[in-house]
Amino acid sequence: MIVEGIPVAKPNNLFRQARMRVPSPDFAGEHATRQELAELVNAWVYANTDPPRTIDVTADYVGQLERGRFWWPQDPDRRAGLRAVLSVETDAELGFHRPRRPDRAAATVDDVDRKEFLRASLGIGVGALARSSLAAFLTPARPVATPNTVTRDHIDEILTAYQIFRQWDNQHGGGVRALVELWPPNWSTAAR
Repeated sequence: MIVEGIPVAKPNNLFRQARMRVPSPDFAGEHATRQELAELVNAWVYANTDPPRTIDVTADYVGQLERGRFWWPQDPDRRAGLRAVLSVETDAELGFHRPRRPDRAAATVDDVDRKEFLRASLGIGVGALARSSLAAFLTPARPVATPNTVTRDHIDEILTAYQIFRQWDNQHGGGVRALVELWPPNWSTAAR
């Protein structure tokens, strides 16, 4: 979903509805709060892993899942705990889905050579690359055709790239390495 040009997470109603079906362990007739769900999942993972494993699901994390901030909990034990406590068989029943991955099969020899060149250049002299125009080094070997009409698929490609870079930045600190790993660009970068 996009609000005023900014990507906004779509709420995960399946996950929230599943939480609302879980009875509160503390208050009869009430549904589990986010905190109660977090504690139940943490306890389930501890009791069902060998050796017992401690994880830290919090009420804030549960809220982020409900708001759609995360669409795929990375930890398989965490997903298993959520499925067990919420009484579902599959991740899809909780609205979880793996993020789309770029089509690696479309890479060419030119693309691989460019990536290897950039990796070597970055290892030798990041400063030299930073002072020069990085865009010149990352220009595709073949011209990229710009479409006449921008469709929803094109917008989804840009949003997917945004999410990939954001996730990369959160996990690894972002920067030039993310560009090298995710290159070559699609048409959306040709309109610079």
